[in-house]
Amino acid sequence: MRAVLLALALAAVLPAQNANDATLFLEASARKYRDIGSYEASAIARRPLAGGVSVQIRLRFAYASARMTPADLPVPMLPQVIQAGAPEFSDPRAKLPRITPPVSGFAFDRMAWRVAGARIEGTEEVQSHPCKIVEVQYEDPRRGPVRYWIDPATLTVWKMQVSADSDSQAPWTVVWDAWTEDHAPPAWLIDAGKMMAGQERSALVGHQAPAIIGQTVDGKEFRLSGLKGAVVVLDFWATWCGPCVEEMASLERLKASLAGKRVEIWGVTEDNPEAARRWIAGHKRTLPGAIVPPDTAFPAYRVDNLPQIVIVDQTGIVARQWSGLRSESDLGPAIEALLAR
Repeated sequence: MRAVLLALALAAVLPAQNANDATLFLEASARKYRDIGSYEASAIARRPLAGGVSVQIRLRFAYASARMTPADLPVPMLPQVIQAGAPEFSDPRAKLPRITPPVSGFAFDRMAWRVAGARIEGTEEVQSHPCKIVEVQYEDPRRGPVRYWIDPATLTVWKMQVSADSDSQAPWTVVWDAWTEDHAPPAWLIDAGKMMAGQERSALVGHQAPAIIGQTVDGKEFRLSGLKGAVVVLDFWATWCGPCVEEMASLERLKASLAGKRVEIWGVTEDNPEAARRWIAGHKRTLPGAIVPPDTAFPAYRVDNLPQIVIVDQTGIVARQWSGLRSESDLGPAIEALLAR
């Protein structure tokens, strides 16, 4: 009887231990990509289609952190950029549907963001690299299970399997064939960064700022309406966002330079509260933060990439909005102009 109870106890503990190990392993790999100086990689994505036809798409990935970004670039850090080639079909004569690359919106540093469950399924060699296979289920119900093949020695992802647009379709399999790390960023990434750097947005400018209701980092209620009368700077960020570290540090310096003036600068995230608190503590950030429910403030402010900065005037009207990194030299004059009204 005692042996049976021990066996049952082990049966309960082992899956939980596997899930914990898988989550920690996934977080370590995501952190590697978040903290890395730069990377460039190439891959091929393949998927079988109906009628015995298959498709493949060639992909290029690149990223550069602040320390690897050229001085003449208008922002201190580039987001990851993915380039996708034209789809190549095994039978070009077949009538085929429109094909969407399987990694649109994918980012390595986001692999461990809003995970509902994870497990290690075994090991497999990919491109001569022994990898652990980690299956991940995310909180977003629209995302099916994703499987990653990760080299435990380097924490590099060498293979990924991601669900297609429909349950009836076979998944995409992405296999990386080359990686370079901590090298000068390629010219095509720099060109992409120049196009994406800190673009100003106008859709909400001149309109009442959408309501933001959530909790502060220390668990108190937060309402944007409670800050009316001050110039408010909102910094939309997430724990997976590498450039957000730079942006928040810049805003903390800006806040110090505006001490004594009626200006409120707040970070806004929809991350899990505990994950957000760990991130803030780990990065030693001091900017006050608001944690909001998912799919509330972010869509209201049309936040589709991060970081994003919104300045709200003393009457609650959106005065300026930028997508991407902005420097203190940009934000300071905009705030001073509102204070001078």
